[in-house]
Amino acid sequence: MKHLLYVLLFMVVMVIVLFHDDYTRKKTTDSYPNLDILQNCRANKTEFLLEKELFGSADRFGPAYSLITCATDGLALIDSTARVVEKKIRNCTPEKIISILNSLVYDTWGVVFDTDRNDLENMLPGCVLHNRKGSCIGIAALYLLLAEKLSLPIYGIVVPGHFFVRYDDGMYRRNIESLKKGEHRDESWYKEHFGATAVQISSYEFTGLFYYNIGNIYLQNNEIQMALEMYRLALNKNLSLAQCWGNYAIAHEKVGNLDSALYYMQIAGRMNPQLKGIQESTALLLSRIGRFKESIDIYQRLLKSDRDNPSLYYDLAYAYLSSNKKKKARKTIIKLREISENYPGIKDLLKEIN
Repeated sequence: MKHLLYVLLFMVVMVIVLFHDDYTRKKTTDSYPNLDILQNCRANKTEFLLEKELFGSADRFGPAYSLITCATDGLALIDSTARVVEKKIRNCTPEKIISILNSLVYDTWGVVFDTDRNDLENMLPGCVLHNRKGSCIGIAALYLLLAEKLSLPIYGIVVPGHFFVRYDDGMYRRNIESLKKGEHRDESWYKEHFGATAVQISSYEFTGLFYYNIGNIYLQNNEIQMALEMYRLALNKNLSLAQCWGNYAIAHEKVGNLDSALYYMQIAGRMNPQLKGIQESTALLLSRIGRFKESIDIYQRLLKSDRDNPSLYYDLAYAYLSSNKKKKARKTIIKLREISENYPGIKDLLKEIN
């Protein structure tokens, strides 16, 4: 029996199940940060949440000594740099503040964007600083950490497959695009390249996203216990991550916890029934634990809208065969062969039927 479908590609591919009003802000090049919003930033700051999660628990990310060393050195660099930058940005316009931060990240620190999303070190900010390269999340984390230290109104923004940050003080709003060395890109650029409107998320939600993507790396590398721990941390921060519930289920399935896997997969399905692969994965789990009637019902429903999917026919035939409905299994295999004559496993199923 094949393993569950991966609910998503193991990279930064997510659509947060949150929506916000797409309001516009007045933009002026000479406006200064809104003092009320800056005061709210300071009042709502919870003991440097990002620093605590992204550095304070560095040993959670793996046993490698280099990761912990990078975390220690990286945190020291962030701290010392923030003290210097705080003096530089006093009485500066938002545009000048962004320019200073961009110069710091891309010129002084020499960080470049790296397309390898499956490299754990491209996500951890200490390693990003040490290696001078990072993923979109890894680079964005540097801005968010500095913003947290300096009480700047910079927030994480997510679109499917990408993450960046935005400066928004209530009067001035500007995207800071990590793929373009911090240059601004407007909303139409994100819709064109990523097919969706960008959504702002909180620091708590960002840490959930951060742990979730680390979990995906571990899951892809078949380091299941680490994946389980990262998904647990992610869901502690953001329960709305349907994809995380799905991949949490996959990790449980891989270590044989089928009942738990089904439970978490069903949570993912209730949160987002349209999530790719979620219904078929649920049906596969139902078959694995012997609940064939329920799995057959799901396959039949899926085939009504996806009649040429050979995987669905194969899994339906397996469910029929496992529930001793050989005649229906044989008919399903005949249909499967019409669609994909050489689909893997057909001969083995026929042998069991005959």
